[in-house]
Amino acid sequence: WDTQKTARDCLLGDPLKLHRDEITDCVELANPRCIITCSMDRTIVFYDMNARQRLNKIDAGKHEMGIRHLRIQSVKAPQMVSIGNELYANVWTPESVSKRKDLVSDIWVGQLKGHKRRIIDGHYLGKAPYFATIEETSTVFVWDIMNLTCIQTIALNFNMFPEGLVVLS
Repeated sequence: WDTQKTARDCLLGDPLKLHRDEITDCVELANPRCIITCSMDRTIVFYDMNARQRLNKIDAGKHEMGIRHLRIQSVKAPQMVSIGNELYANVWTPESVSKRKDLVSDIWVGQLKGHKRRIIDGHYLGKAPYFATIEETSTVFVWDIMNLTCIQTIALNFNMFPEGLVVLS
């Protein structure tokens, strides 16, 4: 967006029509330089910022009720977690499928399963291969993202509904 103009003026030109429903999150992937968006239409879109074109659109049917959050870590190999309205989160490895930097694949790795209530949020824990999720009961799950296993649960005793998870590293 051009902050000097009105919110309607987009530097990319016309508004992007990447999804059929509202976009709920957007993250940036450095190589190839693209933004990744998710939507309640259950799709994930990779958009090349240099070429100004869509690279790939994943039908993330693994999410039955839309996608609310994307989290990405690109320390070694890029890895992405998508969180919807379910009791699990999906793990992906978006990567280049050839030496061309404009091709991105969508490799689904598996699911982080074990929650008893809907997942509210999640974040990577520093540069380690660990990911934390929080569910509606204010229970935090710490996952070994490489093995898709829960290594610790922490019951937080809040008297209110959690709105998200903040990780300081």
